[in-house]
Amino acid sequence: MVIHTSDSAINKSNIILDDGPTPGILLASHFHKEYGYHVRRIHGREDWLLFFTIGGAGIFQHEGRQHLTRPGEITIFAPGLPQDYATASPAEPWNFYWVHFLARSDWLLWLKELPLEWPGLIVMQPDGPPLLERLEVAFERLLKDNYLLTGLQEALCANALEEMLLLLARQYRQASSLDTRVQQIFEMLSQQLAEPLDVPQIARRLALSPSRAAHLFKEATGESIMATLTRLRLSQARRLLEFTNRPVGEIARIVGFQSSYHFSRQFKSSFGLSPQNYRNQFQDN
Repeated sequence: MVIHTSDSAINKSNIILDDGPTPGILLASHFHKEYGYHVRRIHGREDWLLFFTIGGAGIFQHEGRQHLTRPGEITIFAPGLPQDYATASPAEPWNFYWVHFLARSDWLLWLKELPLEWPGLIVMQPDGPPLLERLEVAFERLLKDNYLLTGLQEALCANALEEMLLLLARQYRQASSLDTRVQQIFEMLSQQLAEPLDVPQIARRLALSPSRAAHLFKEATGESIMATLTRLRLSQARRLLEFTNRPVGEIARIVGFQSSYHFSRQFKSSFGLSPQNYRNQFQDN
C-alpha cells in the first residue's frame, strides 16, 4: 500500500541519523521496536537492506510517499535509495528481521526481477503459510550462523540468504507468467553449464531463430543469453573454489570453460581476484 502525503505520519521524537553498518557480505538481526523507533539515512547505503516483518507494522517513507508493511511482507531497499523507516503504531511494536548484504552477481538477476513499490523499493508478500514458514526458518538459520566464529560463517549465512532470494524470485516468476521459452532457456543454462552452449544451439532446441531467442531473453531479463551463461558459470566456479580442493583448471572445465586462461581472466574481471587468490583469501578468512 502506498500513501501519498505531504505531511509525514512518522513520529520524529526519536530519529536515528546514521550511516548504518559498515558494508560487508552480511549483517543481520531480529528486532522488536516500540513506537518512536525511526531510522533515516538520507544518502542510502552501498549495500542492500532486506526486512521481513513478522508482527506489528513498519512504515517506509520517500519523497512524499509512504508504504505500510504488514506481517509476512518482504521489503528491500536497493543501494543508493534514501532510507526512512519507523515503527508505524504505538499500539504494537514492529517485529522484524533485517539483513544488510552486498549482492553477489547471480543474486542481482533475481533482485531486479522483483516488483517495485517505487524505484529502489522492492515489496513482496510471500504466497501462503508454507513459504512464510520456510523464509522464517531460513532467517533463523542465517542469524544462528551469523554468530559462529568459524571460517565458514560467511558462506553459511550467504547460503541462507540465497535460499530466501531464490524462493522470492521463483514465486514472482510464477506469478508474473514469464514467457515459458525464457524459463526454458534459464533451465537449460543452469542445468548444462559444462556443455558448449551457444545461442544458435539453444534457439534450435526451442524451435526459434537465434535472433528471436536472443530478443525474447534480453527483453525479459535485461541481460543477454551468453552474459547470463558466463555469470552462472563463474558463480558455480566460485563455489567450487570455496568448498573443494579441485585444481583451477579442472574447475574451469567443470563449469564449461574450454580455456583455463580465459576462465581466469573472466573470473578476475567479475570478482577482482584470480581464482587461486580468491581461494586463498576465502580460506584465510
